[in-house]
Amino acid sequence: MQSFKDMRAYFPRGLKQLEDGYKFSLDPLLLASFIGEIKGEKIALELGTGCGVASFACALDNTSVKILAIEREIKVLELAEKNNQSLALTEQIEFKEADVRDFHCDLAGKYDFVFSNPPYRELGTGKESTGARKDARFEVHGDLEAFIKCAAKHLKTRGSFYFVYLPEKLSLVFALLKKYNLEPKKILFVHGTKDTCSKIVLIEAKKNSQMSLAVLAPLILHHREEWTKKALCFCPYLCQS
Repeated sequence: MQSFKDMRAYFPRGLKQLEDGYKFSLDPLLLASFIGEIKGEKIALELGTGCGVASFACALDNTSVKILAIEREIKVLELAEKNNQSLALTEQIEFKEADVRDFHCDLAGKYDFVFSNPPYRELGTGKESTGARKDARFEVHGDLEAFIKCAAKHLKTRGSFYFVYLPEKLSLVFALLKKYNLEPKKILFVHGTKDTCSKIVLIEAKKNSQMSLAVLAPLILHHREEWTKKALCFCPYLCQS
């Protein structure tokens, strides 16, 4: 049996996932790296954690951050709990069964930051999926507005919401952020190669903040079927994914 030190050294390899369900992609790893280093003791909330990948990466990079991670799928949540124990991160991360559409906790309005890799495919589009895989990829149990509304409710003033979404839906993203008093502050377009269109965009928005948006230099993941140096510098976990 691997020790927690081995599990951490080879993270995200070895994480338990549903054998017949959705397998985590690069998105949560990139999201955690986009959040980056957090200074000081902070409290955070992850919406729709799945098997816990983004929370684990964030906690490993920021040992003073305490995270509450919610997930509605009980079978997936049970695996997240097992992963949490294997990585010995139970002092930093608490997992809770909850649905973003009606979630509310006593710390609402006090979280320093919220993060999420929400489902971003509409039903009836893309490759057909079922069960937990369908819930993870498609907007079955809460669309983007549900996630943004939940984030805004739980963030403190000037707190940040970090999330992953589709570049082609940025007009919707900005409209919903404005509706819930979240101001986009930083966006990063991620490309598979330098010659391909961006498939995902990483976004940071702040609650009750003034208008000021930085569009970062694009992140190119691959060159000649290898990870680029910039991609590995941005997210070292990629080489073990």
